[in-house]
Amino acid sequence: MRIWGPLLHTIRAPLGVLTGTLLLLLLAPETRDMLAQLWQGGSYGYWPAVRVNLTLLLLGFSAWHWSRAALSAQFPDLDSKVALWLPRVMFVTAGLVSATIAWRNGVLTRAAMAGSWPWHLGIVLLWIAVFAFLVVRTRLPRVLGGGDRTLAARAHGAGPAWVGNRHQALRRLLSYAPCGPHAAAVLLAFAMLLFIAGTIGSLQPMERWQSALPLLIAQWFPGPGAAVLGLALAIGPLTWATFWAQSLTKWLPVLAIGAYLVWEVPVRFDLHAVRVVAPRSSIDPDRRPTLQAMLDDWADACPEGDTLRPVIVAVSGGASRAAVWAARVISEADKQARAAHTGIFAVSSVSGGSLGAAAYVAWLRGMPAGQSPCAPLPQATLDGQATLMKYALGADALGPLLAGTLFGDIPRALAGSVLIPAQLFTRHATGLARGGDRAGALERAFERNWRDALPSHPKPGALTPIGFDRPYLSLTLKAQTPVPLWIANGTDQQNGERLLTVPFQAEHKSISAGKGRDAGWPFEGAKDVLAVMHTDMPISAVIDNTCRFPLLSPVGELAPVDGTGDADAKPAMQIIDGGYFDNEGLQTAAELAGWMERRMAGNHLPKRSVRPILVQATADADGTPGTMDAGIPRCTGTFADTPEKGIGKPRGDQISAPLAGVYGVRAGHTGVVLRQVLNTYCDKTDKNNDYFFNFYLYQETDAGRKATDVPLNWTLSGEMTDYIWNNAITYTANEGERKGLIRALNPQTKPSP
Repeated sequence: MRIWGPLLHTIRAPLGVLTGTLLLLLLAPETRDMLAQLWQGGSYGYWPAVRVNLTLLLLGFSAWHWSRAALSAQFPDLDSKVALWLPRVMFVTAGLVSATIAWRNGVLTRAAMAGSWPWHLGIVLLWIAVFAFLVVRTRLPRVLGGGDRTLAARAHGAGPAWVGNRHQALRRLLSYAPCGPHAAAVLLAFAMLLFIAGTIGSLQPMERWQSALPLLIAQWFPGPGAAVLGLALAIGPLTWATFWAQSLTKWLPVLAIGAYLVWEVPVRFDLHAVRVVAPRSSIDPDRRPTLQAMLDDWADACPEGDTLRPVIVAVSGGASRAAVWAARVISEADKQARAAHTGIFAVSSVSGGSLGAAAYVAWLRGMPAGQSPCAPLPQATLDGQATLMKYALGADALGPLLAGTLFGDIPRALAGSVLIPAQLFTRHATGLARGGDRAGALERAFERNWRDALPSHPKPGALTPIGFDRPYLSLTLKAQTPVPLWIANGTDQQNGERLLTVPFQAEHKSISAGKGRDAGWPFEGAKDVLAVMHTDMPISAVIDNTCRFPLLSPVGELAPVDGTGDADAKPAMQIIDGGYFDNEGLQTAAELAGWMERRMAGNHLPKRSVRPILVQATADADGTPGTMDAGIPRCTGTFADTPEKGIGKPRGDQISAPLAGVYGVRAGHTGVVLRQVLNTYCDKTDKNNDYFFNFYLYQETDAGRKATDVPLNWTLSGEMTDYIWNNAITYTANEGERKGLIRALNPQTKPSP
């Protein structure tokens, strides 16, 4: 039994990568929907699913190949059965787990219904064929001959130093590879070249090349396939590194050292500076109008009635599901508001909801001159809206994110470690080009998905939206007619305050404490991101700045552009997911609504009163209709606080308690904001005086009341986007909110059925 410790230590790289990858795919609740998306066919047929299955096959083969090579090279006199069958067990495990994933997630049923069973049969036969090859391939050191024996003999010699040992270890590892040294060298070189190409691309100053490789890989191997491919290729270099370390000393933690460098280098260098717009395309943030001026313009465009009823929508976080739900709720609120000759004045977004908010505002940005923001849109304009939103917002952004991590961030951090000694001599060795990290890959994916969803030949009367690669300020400042103000909520990672990206500026540069409302900046304690950066950012970067949830997306560095007064100020602010402060986006929306009412009281809008209407789009998807409605804060619901009753949960450990407590405060703060809004905008005695409406995304339920989770992921199947867009808003409680919204917009009109 003593031999198993050294054996497992020798193959720790392939074993660890294989085990971790298979466990994530097996246990992740999002796997079912990802597989449904891959096997739903469409214009690309079933090739994406076939490619992803090929990456799993490559993962199993790579684990077998490099574990065989490492065992044979490290233990030349090892019993042949152990050297042969231990790697084979790893391959078989990969195949069995892949089959289990397919069976548990209904892939076989989908295949039978969709007529794609020949593809599945072909994949199964390919797995069997490769396993047969593994069984037949019994090449061991004792049968080496000719040139191979000479190469193995040279590999036994120790080099004069650690560099020499590295080359000797590589020769030895390749010479004992089961498919021969030349095939192993090709596999290793291919993997190394891909990682080097990703590193070089991520360091390019030209943005078009920074994320080119991750996007290409994700296009061929969508969703989890990009990660599985990267991990499968990484097994070779990692096995070489561990084998070389083992040739120096028995327990050198080379993998731990590599992980430490990946963690330490971004601390020393600003590898994650946020992307900005090129100077020739940038709009100076100092040219932004004030909030009061934008409200005046909107009011002038909506001249009917003595009372302004601006709608302010707050959308929560939740990756792609929040994006689709945000766009759906905004679309419904906009439709009902325009029918009442008013409109949406602003949208406050957080995390994934920002993707949906940006999509809807970018869509409206294509309105022609003369189209009122408070007039119903022609049917020709509305045609195709649902198809566009569902396709763009549910499309794969996970693959580019994962590929950007494995082929950009990690090798770039390892390469950047060589610059650490330079910091001993100069303080200017602090950063690299903006973009090129996994956040940049995610942003490029947003741009690509939106661009691909736009029709190449729009129908007459259809809008022509702008791309997500355009400057953020072009959404409002270059619009031919007023569009909703999009307020993107981020969080200051160091101080916990809100970092808001807004299309307006405060009336005064310096604001006394508590006087922000008078200065046209009603957001207490919040910072103006564009004013800090002194430049504009692409729409995609603004989206990403609100959904930087570590470790999935990195903390963003708000480093001002060169040539500005604060460019040399260190350290720069760090922006993370806006959900850390308020995952509903409601605090910002409520402060904006309160500012409007106070401005009216101060006669800033003469002869017209203001009655803001707040709409909340919550994408938590935590329960089913009817089972949790009492816990959802709504004016028309049964939500009530019970101070005498506690809400306990299973006891946690003491080590993680501080972190869990800080994270729990996030939900507690959101609950406080929701209660404040209920107290301000709800009238329990007369539902006609309610001005807050909460549309909640529930879990999907079938006729038998069986619930299906709505996955929290950056990719959604067509079935799930159809449910969110077409069905989720029709549940009884959401229908009640829709009717209440119509009452608030039309005080003298009963809502239509």
